[in-house]
Amino acid sequence: MTDKPTAPELHPENIPDELKAKPRWVGYRSEDKRYVSCCTGNRVGPESEEDEFVSFDEAIACYKEGVIDGIAYAVSEDDSLVVLEDVLYHPDTKEGKAGEKLVRTLQTYTEYDDQRADRVKLLAYAEPRAERWVTRLAPWPWRLESGTQLIRLSGRHVDGTPRNIENRQRKVDDLWDKHFGSWSQVGG
Repeated sequence: MTDKPTAPELHPENIPDELKAKPRWVGYRSEDKRYVSCCTGNRVGPESEEDEFVSFDEAIACYKEGVIDGIAYAVSEDDSLVVLEDVLYHPDTKEGKAGEKLVRTLQTYTEYDDQRADRVKLLAYAEPRAERWVTRLAPWPWRLESGTQLIRLSGRHVDGTPRNIENRQRKVDDLWDKHFGSWSQVGG
């Protein structure tokens, strides 16, 4: 008999209120690494039917009942939300120092990754100029994403960063330009 994988404890009080207010929440099961509807148990994606999503409070109730191991927010195109994931965050390496600088520069809601203690994810409002982009920003080991997606949130907030998602259009544009050139080169 194998033990069920454990998920980190949720800290719902730290998750940004602007996301809590939207009924676009689903569950996450660690055992099979799937996103599921808290209502039906069906596998879901970011573009699933609206009736598969639940309110934040309903998702938390499912978590507390042990139906799911974690929660995820279904980002829609209307959110104009950019997510930077897999950002290495510790001072012992060149990449870790770059991650710390990124967190200081963007100054937006940041939380520790729910699966890797040395990683963080940042959420910022910024209007992408391409329909959807997901890219790993070389040489740094992190991803910059926009568009519809599911993002697991645990509320394990990084001290010293805002508790709200901030509008960081100029900073996200600058980050993109630094690594890839102008937005027009992406067809946006």
